[in-house]
Amino acid sequence: FIERRVSNEGIGAERAKKQMYECGEYTQKECDLVHQMILDTALVETPVGPKQIATTPLSNYLLDADLANFGRRDFFERAEAQRKEISQSEDIFYQKTLELVQVHSFFTTAAKVLRNPQKNKNIAKLQRKLVAMRHAGEQLNYYGVSLDRLGFLTQLPVLINSSLVTREIIGRSLHLLNERLVCEASTIFLIVPETNEIEFWALKGGTAELSGQRLPGGTGIAGWVINNKQSVLTNDVANDPRFFKKVDADAGFITNAMICVPLLVRGDQVIGALQLLNPENESGFVHEDMLFAEHVGRHLALSLENAQLIEKLKKQHRELALLDKRRTELSGLIAHEFRTPINVIQSAAELIAMQHENSKDRSLVRLMINGVARLVQLIDQVRDLSVSSKSDLELQVETFLLQDVFATLVDCFETIITNRKLQLVIDAPECPAVRADPALILVAIKNLLANAIRYTPDNGTIILKALPRAGMVEISVIDTGIGIAEDQVDVIFQKFYEVQSIYEHSSGTFEFKSGGLGLGLPTVQSILKAHGTSVQVDSTVGKGSRFYFSLPQADLS
Repeated sequence: FIERRVSNEGIGAERAKKQMYECGEYTQKECDLVHQMILDTALVETPVGPKQIATTPLSNYLLDADLANFGRRDFFERAEAQRKEISQSEDIFYQKTLELVQVHSFFTTAAKVLRNPQKNKNIAKLQRKLVAMRHAGEQLNYYGVSLDRLGFLTQLPVLINSSLVTREIIGRSLHLLNERLVCEASTIFLIVPETNEIEFWALKGGTAELSGQRLPGGTGIAGWVINNKQSVLTNDVANDPRFFKKVDADAGFITNAMICVPLLVRGDQVIGALQLLNPENESGFVHEDMLFAEHVGRHLALSLENAQLIEKLKKQHRELALLDKRRTELSGLIAHEFRTPINVIQSAAELIAMQHENSKDRSLVRLMINGVARLVQLIDQVRDLSVSSKSDLELQVETFLLQDVFATLVDCFETIITNRKLQLVIDAPECPAVRADPALILVAIKNLLANAIRYTPDNGTIILKALPRAGMVEISVIDTGIGIAEDQVDVIFQKFYEVQSIYEHSSGTFEFKSGGLGLGLPTVQSILKAHGTSVQVDSTVGKGSRFYFSLPQADLS
């Protein structure tokens, strides 16, 4: 059962069945039943360790008789005889024996009543025996802990990083730590930064649920350890003046011995404390136990700090997402609410202009009309951004020719291009069809062209290019403008950001370096993101910029 687990059950089962059959006094059913009962005595590997599994009602009795030794008072005498018989070292033999007995369960009511109490005592005695053997006979390595515990420390980071559910993993780590030190309970306290209180963050063992309970800063031995950044080992807790008895009283728990170590990160910054209570070893905790707890504490502290940082980032992300959502909603609301009074002012200005067509006040009225037009343009930008920034933006995807979009853009900017003495070149000899939302793509390219016009000096050149490439169409807006510094390329797509200082903007609409709200490029990026792509930038200060993106090519046939 313990060392080789030779599959002799099958041999025995076949021999028994043959002898019974040859005897002639048993039925075939009885022969098969005994055959199965003997096979059931074989150990089967399970997730919790090797076990025997009963498949017939009578097997329950055979299996309980087979391992009745686990619940006998002379368990250790019989176990020692077994160990000597197979000539195995004490530490390996009793560790394997403990693992086997811990996962074993009696099947019958009689065995559960008569054998279980003594079996539990035997398990506790095995645990104490193993701890005593480690204390007495194992050499310590240069970390100050035994090789067995060093192995645990090497596996702990793998366990801690095996899941993103930090509380679950820390709880599992404490459970394994309890088993290693054979102690009754373990607790993690964390400092609450806002109040400097200490909080029961995780608990394994004990008799009450204390998770989430808080104590004033500096309370108890844990508070002293946190404040002084020093470990404490005491096997006489009741007489330690630092001990806070009220927690035991409320939880119905009795603390006899304790190890408490600080949870340190980044050298000497303390975030809490790890506490271990009541070893089953009658001699209490020893110095090696405290060194071991300190090593474990370093791993747990790093994991907990990372968890706190991740949670903080998640919270900030949620807050920023909510803020961005509200800002988008507000932009849409502003655009909607401003549109009505602006329309009234625009209509009134046009009526006044008609009435003063030959008046000397005509120039003043024209200024008013131009100002209103500028406001309308700004409101349209805010509206476009609020629409394109929606996370659930619905696309009306269809097949269309880019030449139609380019022609619309040429008509839109013809007067501006002429007034600025700019040259607009359309470089799209094949002018292929694409699959996208034509209205939104028109807005995106229009914003890129408007951006190029503002930052290209008079007499400069702007190229609108379409190039088929590997089933896609690359659309580029190229200018000979002022360019963008490398450190600003990553931020130009942020809302309300402008490349140059607002004090350098001209007051016009499309004059060189004229300023806007900084919404054009963010709108472009939002539209393209909804299409599953994004705009990219190549730029050189003083020479110009190239903004480009790709759309799926479509087959008109």
